[in-house]
Amino acid sequence: MSSLTNGSSDFKTKVSSTLNKDSKSFGKQYLTDGSLETCWNSDQGTVQWIILEFTKKVSISTLSLMFQGGFTSAEVQVLIAADSTPSSSSPDWAPLTVVYPENSNTEQLFSLGVSPVEARSVKLVFASPSDTYGRIVLYKADLLGSS
Repeated sequence: MSSLTNGSSDFKTKVSSTLNKDSKSFGKQYLTDGSLETCWNSDQGTVQWIILEFTKKVSISTLSLMFQGGFTSAEVQVLIAADSTPSSSSPDWAPLTVVYPENSNTEQLFSLGVSPVEARSVKLVFASPSDTYGRIVLYKADLLGSS
């Protein structure tokens, strides 16, 4: 079981928003750069999300998230697309599971099922933000598995 994003160029990241549209300071590239000094910071608003789109199908087994305490989500919906990447609002995303992170700034690992799941794209929906304004601050978002 290894990281499918850290150090890899075989995927693209899409996000719902970036704080004040300041991608240089808070952009999506910081979700998977392997540094705990940088982070993605969403703008305010409800239903923030991240999409990880791979160049080919991957086998995923674990989700790794590291939030900034106070800017977490009590519920994260994990959706997948097997063969292509639907638009962010498409109904073609298939629900895989729901995970319940703690409001903490430690790395949290979540099993995505009894056996690995094949997917081309994964969407994380932050359905229950702890911040009053709906902001999410995430230092790390990784999927563990095999390509």
